Amino acid sequence: MAHINLRRSTRPSKLGFSVLVLAAIMWTTITSLIPLYVSQSDFNIGNTKDIAAVVTLQNAKKSLTSLSVSYILPAGLTRKRATQSVTNRQTTASCLTQALGAAKGSINVTGIGSAAATTTKGRRRRRDIQCDKTDRPGVAIIFDVALGYPEDLPCQTLACQVDLFTGIHGQFNTVSDVSITADDGTPLPVQLCHVESHTDGTNNNPQSSSGIAIQPCTVVCQNGGACTGPTTCGCTTEWTGDTCETPVCTSGCQNGGTCTAPDTCACAAGWSDATCETAVCTNHCQNGGQCTAPDTCTCAAGWSGATCTLGQ
Repeated sequence: MAHINLRRSTRPSKLGFSVLVLAAIMWTTITSLIPLYVSQSDFNIGNTKDIAAVVTLQNAKKSLTSLSVSYILPAGLTRKRATQSVTNRQTTASCLTQALGAAKGSINVTGIGSAAATTTKGRRRRRDIQCDKTDRPGVAIIFDVALGYPEDLPCQTLACQVDLFTGIHGQFNTVSDVSITADDGTPLPVQLCHVESHTDGTNNNPQSSSGIAIQPCTVVCQNGGACTGPTTCGCTTEWTGDTCETPVCTSGCQNGGTCTAPDTCACAAGWSDATCETAVCTNHCQNGGQCTAPDTCTCAAGWSGATCTLGQ
């Protein structure tokens, strides 16, 4: 049987040539678009180290974009069915921008919610906010914040965007007193409670809502306590009771002693010490005797008498 040798063409097929042309066009288009979004100072197409730097900046920007900021409402105010409300996100964003001295348009409020707030030493329920910026418990108003970079700023590089967002985070963490305008136009002074960054760029705050309503408290919370409901108080760790009127003595007061101030006992006659556990003998016990009850000595072996002064 005869064999036929077919010569392989050295010219590329039309399909292969078309693929090469398409790939070249795509690469040219991509590289031409990069300067529109990334400045030349941030990106150099011939340097792989610059590519890695751009990716790092992009990740940094994403991690700084979303955060939740909690503020304690003034003492005597609480959430629910109320005479005052905070629902206007644009107005709230303007108040935060002014308080922080941030660039106009850089702070956007995407949600407004509320939750009970405790201090770092207080008991905390699952949905409570634990304040680490103040030692005052109460009710917190929570703002979900999305940062944006204004297009009218002279520097539009990724590095400048990261610098701006980093600065805003720093201001959120340090500016403690902020005034928010309620829907009726009255100022509402609030105090910084907690700042939480959402590094993945998303905010899943369960307390987020379209706004909150607040009303005056009907009870007076004492000794640093704050209203957490129309008739309830959230007390500091040193006080308890309906209106935080009762001091707390951590170790208790023994032998009839009374807690008169936080960790301060007023002892009954015949007892002393921080928790009233030490008996007092007006006439000291002698010769190794021990005062074991008010004016009562337990004598060492070989001694007797009220103050252990009689030898046996």
